[in-house]
Amino acid sequence: MERFIDVSTKVLAGVGCVALFAMVAIGAVDVVGRYIFDNAVTGAVEISKLLMATIIAFTWAYTQATRGHARVEFIVQRFSLRVQRVLTLLGDVLVLAFFALIGWQLAKTGIEVWHEHRRILLLEIPIAYMYWVVSFAAWVTCVIVVLQLVRGSRWKTPAAHLEEGDT
Repeated sequence: MERFIDVSTKVLAGVGCVALFAMVAIGAVDVVGRYIFDNAVTGAVEISKLLMATIIAFTWAYTQATRGHARVEFIVQRFSLRVQRVLTLLGDVLVLAFFALIGWQLAKTGIEVWHEHRRILLLEIPIAYMYWVVSFAAWVTCVIVVLQLVRGSRWKTPAAHLEEGDT
């Protein structure tokens, strides 16, 4: 279980990092080509949009696994330990529902878009693949949340994780 979380989050985050590098490189080449050689990269905006979606979606799982989501600690710390644990559990259930909804709707929309043969305007790449890629990332995040709920460590307060060195 721990190995799945560790490997899957690092692989997805690594792909996100590669996508970030590619987006920066394409942007730089596009700017240089446009202003120095008067020849822009065809589809640079579309490629950047696809890469941005990849970057965001592929870092969801890592952020969940490392508990990197934004929290309102200064308010939650004032509650009792029991209330903090209930709020953490409630937050995890909401995160699970949110990412399950994203995964389901994107997979469903990807199928519809595939049957409609929709493509990215300049590049002529089927857009359904992107829906499925982001849906996959959402489902991996769901699996991580479920594993965290099953092992029960997420019921601890965020401060307890820091004290124990648990990530």
